[in-house]
Amino acid sequence: MFNSKGVVSSNIQKYKDRKLTLQDDQVCSEEPLEYLLPFENEKGNIKYKTLAITMRTPGNDIDLATGFLYSEGIISKASDITGFRFCDERGDAGHKNSLEIKLKTPLNLDDSKIERRFTTYSSCGLCGKTSLQSLEMQNPPRLDEQTGIVDIYKLNQLSIKMINDQVLFQQTGSAHASGLFDFNGKILYVSEDVGRHNALDKLIGYYLKSEPEIMKQSILLVSGRASFELIQKAIMAGIPIVVAVGAPSSLAVDTAKRFNLTLVGFLRNESFNIYSAPFRIKS
Repeated sequence: MFNSKGVVSSNIQKYKDRKLTLQDDQVCSEEPLEYLLPFENEKGNIKYKTLAITMRTPGNDIDLATGFLYSEGIISKASDITGFRFCDERGDAGHKNSLEIKLKTPLNLDDSKIERRFTTYSSCGLCGKTSLQSLEMQNPPRLDEQTGIVDIYKLNQLSIKMINDQVLFQQTGSAHASGLFDFNGKILYVSEDVGRHNALDKLIGYYLKSEPEIMKQSILLVSGRASFELIQKAIMAGIPIVVAVGAPSSLAVDTAKRFNLTLVGFLRNESFNIYSAPFRIKS
């Protein structure tokens, strides 16, 4: 769940008790990861090109890439990827930051839909209607509409259980986490990254390579707010219930309602808000 590559030591001056002292501090690593994918032109020639670059915490990069490509609709299953190769270029901390991903079927070089998929939703002002239409076009799996499958009292305990597995956060205080739980509240897996969307991609990639069906019978807990991008990824993975420690965005709520996903926000020890599809939670 945790890779030691995610921590960097930094010299700091700490102010406490009215004095400054020199200390070593543990900082969450953040470096770019470039995805290089095969594109085929009209002549049948294949060339590897940059599909996207994400800022991530090094470690579990194969899971990250697999989850990213799946949640963006580039692949439909893990076996669509036939191999990975890290290029020789290294970042400042010695990590390889370019990943060549081999696909069974190369991408179409002239497919404008590919380029439009990789907008950073939280900062670009992407139209909400366009976002929903794009998600619908990817044909996400239909979410199971079982009713009363999660006891309301179990939800309050999720964040307490997950914090014990947030090793990177405990060391640095700056890592987001995504945790998967079964419907009885048992913790199954936790992934961490400096980026909340990366943490979820790592979790999705991990299960996509091993037991993808587990995600369809699980609860996802995210450590921060619930943005559209996180809800989109959960829907693509078939996860029926998303719980956020923070607040959801308006587009996240609209998307959850549109796809009948149960969205819970502001999770606290004694309270939380249910924004959509409350029928999955029994009191």
